[in-house]
Amino acid sequence: MWLVAGVAVVVLGVVAVLALGGGGSPGTAPPAVTPSATLSPASDPSTSTEATPTEATSEPTASATPTEVVETEEVSSNEEMLDLLFQDVLGPSNRGVDRVSSVKLDESSNAGDLMATWAINRNSTAAKLKSGAWGDVRKILAVVQDSGVPVGKITLVGTYAEGAGKDSQVLKTIFSWAKVKKLDLGSASPSSLTATADAVQAQAGWR
Repeated sequence: MWLVAGVAVVVLGVVAVLALGGGGSPGTAPPAVTPSATLSPASDPSTSTEATPTEATSEPTASATPTEVVETEEVSSNEEMLDLLFQDVLGPSNRGVDRVSSVKLDESSNAGDLMATWAINRNSTAAKLKSGAWGDVRKILAVVQDSGVPVGKITLVGTYAEGAGKDSQVLKTIFSWAKVKKLDLGSASPSSLTATADAVQAQAGWR
């Protein structure tokens, strides 16, 4: 009875071994399966050799700003310089004539005489005409005062024309430099200029 049971156990063991062995020889292990592909390790982003764009640290260079060229007129004498300065300070004529028609400076001596002739601008009333004319005198004297040009006697002749007539002298003033250099020409009135002048010749309404 025990013998039969033992034989049965042995038989079952043999069957199990055959089943696991896939029908091969007893005691022979199944062949090892060789992997068909080898997995490569994932690359570490921190060790990547790919070039990283470098952000520019220098600021773009600003384009050069065009330099404004200021044209200046060359002058060959004090007379020419004063002529240009008078034209600049008086501005253009509103009557279609030359605002400054003549400038003469005797440069044969250290302090030569100066004579300038200018056209008085048109204005709406007689009072404004007179005020404008004396305002021109003040501006011209201020230019002489600031220029540093040595002068002696200063003669200023103002011209005017009614309508389409030809300009004629309506105001003539004569100043000595010794008096002009002491004047405050920033606020000098027509009356103070008249009092300072060595001589004033004026048509009616212009004095």
